[in-house]
Amino acid sequence: AVAVREIATKAGRDYAERVSENTIGQFVEKLLPCFKDKWEVLECREEKARFNFYTCDAVELYQRLGYQEFGKMFLCDRDPYMFPAYNENIIFSREYTLMEGADHCDFCLTMKKTQK
Repeated sequence: AVAVREIATKAGRDYAERVSENTIGQFVEKLLPCFKDKWEVLECREEKARFNFYTCDAVELYQRLGYQEFGKMFLCDRDPYMFPAYNENIIFSREYTLMEGADHCDFCLTMKKTQK
């Protein structure tokens, strides 16, 4: 679990370095071309984004091999570490994953409220 957290944190930081602003909107915008036809953006605002993935090549591979629990650990369990590493003000939440048998993976990214 520690290695997964370290890899996810590094991935989030690396991704933040490749974009001009590490905002929620820019994250979603950069994802669109990579995953077209696999996901749907439900909401995308400066302070919040919600999107669902309906297919995932990794899920199909791990299911074929019979190792969904490893897929969850190596892929799904990274997200709670990756998004805050991309931007420390992002709160990540998810209820469903394809890897665990749901019909979609739901993602919710919310910016922490800043005190003025």
